Amino acid sequence: MKKYIVRFYGWEEEMQGYNLSQEQTDKLEEAVSSGKYESIDSMGMDIEEILGVDFFEGDAFSMSRANYLPDNTYIFVYDENENELFSFDLNDMSDIEDHNEEYDYEDVTQIEFVPEKGGVENVLFASSSNKGGLYEFHIESDEVPKPEDFSIVTGMIEMIDLYYEFIENVYFKGEKLEIEEWLDNRGKGIYLHYTKLQDLYNYWEENGIKNPYENKEK
Repeated sequence: MKKYIVRFYGWEEEMQGYNLSQEQTDKLEEAVSSGKYESIDSMGMDIEEILGVDFFEGDAFSMSRANYLPDNTYIFVYDENENELFSFDLNDMSDIEDHNEEYDYEDVTQIEFVPEKGGVENVLFASSSNKGGLYEFHIESDEVPKPEDFSIVTGMIEMIDLYYEFIENVYFKGEKLEIEEWLDNRGKGIYLHYTKLQDLYNYWEENGIKNPYENKEK
C-alpha cells in the first residue's frame, strides 16, 4: 500500500460558549452603556477583563472546527514525497452514507445555545475566525485516492437568529481520519453574540411560536 498526505485549507472558527451569571451580565451591559464600545461585538478580547474569563475557555463549550464552506474549502492530495497529485473541494466528496449505510450520527455535535427560564438566562457566544491551513491527514491506499473516496460529517451550533455549521470529522472510504498535524493560519477577526432571555421571547413572538413559560409566569 502506498502512503499519501491530505491537507485541508479554508476557514476555521475557535468557538466558545459562556453561561453568564447575573454579575457578568451586569458588567457586560455596563460596558455597553459606558460609550466606550460601539457594540458588544466591538469589545473583542476586552471581554476577558470585562467578564473575568479566558477568551478561549468557554464554560458552556469550547471547540475549534473548520467551517463547512463547500466552495471555500480546498483539499490537496500529495504522495509521500509531497508531490502534489490533485486538489478538490467539499462538493466533490461523497456522502458518508455512500461508504457506511449504517453511520451513527448520535455522537455528532448538535448544540442549541439559547437562554433558559429559571436556568441560564443570559449567554454569550464568542468566535475567533482564522483563514489558511486547517489540518493534515495521512492515509494508505492500494490505489491513488479519488475525491469521492472522502466524506465529511458536519456538526452545528444553533442560536436564536444564526447558526454555525462546521466539519466534525473527515473520512476516507468510510474510516474516520485522525489529524496528524494542525496547519498554520491567520486570525481574521472576532465575533461576539450576546443573547438574553427576552431575545428568545421576542423571537417566539415574531415567529408565532407560543411561549411555554407564559402561563407559568402569571
